[in-house]
Amino acid sequence: MKTSAIFLAVASVIAGVIAAPQPAPAPPALAANEIQATLRTDGNTTYTASSDFSVLAVRTSRQCSARNFGGTCYRFTFDSGVCWSYSDFGSTVYNALNDKTSSIDNFGATCTFYQNTNCGGRSYRTPYNADLAGEFNDIISSFRC
Repeated sequence: MKTSAIFLAVASVIAGVIAAPQPAPAPPALAANEIQATLRTDGNTTYTASSDFSVLAVRTSRQCSARNFGGTCYRFTFDSGVCWSYSDFGSTVYNALNDKTSSIDNFGATCTFYQNTNCGGRSYRTPYNADLAGEFNDIISSFRC
C-alpha cells in the first residue's frame, strides 16, 4: 500500500511538471537574407544583423518577399497586441515588404495579417509558418500578434 501511495505521489509531481506551461524557445539565428527589426510602443526602432535576442519584445515574426523564406526577409520583434504597419518600421521595410510579403513564420505565436495599413481590410490569421499562396500573397500591409 505504501508503494502505491509513493508511486501516486511521484506520478502526480511528474504530471505537474510535464503539464506546466513551457516558455517559448528563442527563434533560431538569423539567416543570411534576414535583417532584425525591433519596434516598441515607445517608438524606438532598431535594426541589427545579429541574433542577440536579449532585446526581444513579446513577439517575433519573420516575413519574406519570396516563397519558402527567400528574397528579402525581416525578423520583427515587437510588443504584442499592437497593430503594426510596415510603414511603422520605416521606408526600408515598407519598400521591401508592403504588398510584397510571400512567406511568414510566427515562431508559434498567432498573428493576424491585414490587407491595409492600421490593421484594416481583409485579414489572414495563423499560428504557423506559411507560404502565402493565393489571395494573401503580396497584399499584406499590417499585422498584429
